[in-house]
This record gives sequence, structure tokens and C-alpha cells, in this order.
Amino acid sequence: IEKRSGRHRHRHRRGWEGRPTCPPGRRHPPGRIKLALIALTTTILVVLQFCTGGIASCLIPFAPLVMGIVAVVQSKNAANPDRARTYGWISVIAGSLPIIIFIVIMVIYGGAIIAAISSGEFN
Repeated sequence: IEKRSGRHRHRHRRGWEGRPTCPPGRRHPPGRIKLALIALTTTILVVLQFCTGGIASCLIPFAPLVMGIVAVVQSKNAANPDRARTYGWISVIAGSLPIIIFIVIMVIYGGAIIAAISSGEFN
């Protein structure tokens, strides 16, 4: 600790871009990339459940979508912002795919029902 003009000034080891580096013995600051990893993990679980036709497969894709958006927004506070942002975007894209596929299937199914009704097969 240096003493300058009556105030204490702490010396920090600086990494690239002038950010303080982790204390010795630690690889990453605690809790900085956890949201991105949680988003990526939930995305993998959602894709697996969607492929197997689980009951909650229509609602669970919103979890990685929301967590991915949070991870992208919070990535500027991460130890490695680029990696956190990448994980977040992977989560957003992969989490939105089952939702988009579900909507496309519903539109096709609805169109088939409307076509069958309008053709007169249900009279």
C-alpha cells in the first residue's frame, strides 16, 4: 500500500486492457462467467428434451433464452467478456430454435386443418 496525499492507494497487478488480474492461485474471478455456463448447460438440456419429446418441451426453451440474454447483457463484467458473450449468444440461438420449430409445426398443422375444412371433407 502506498500513501499519497493522505489517502491509501492500493497497488493491483494489471492484466491486458488494464483490468485487475485474479489473485494468485485463482484462475478466474468468482462468479463472472457462471451465468453464461448455466445458459449453455440449460440449452443442452432443452435441446435433448425437445428431441426426445418431453412433456415440458414447449415451456423449457424459455429458460436458456432468458439466461442467454442475461449472460449477453452481463458479459461486460466477466473475466473473459468475449467467451461469456459467445456462450450467451449460443444459448439464445439454440434456445430459440425449439420455439421457432414449434411455431412452424403449429402453422403447418393449422394450415392443414383450414385446408381440410375449406375443401368440404368435414361436412
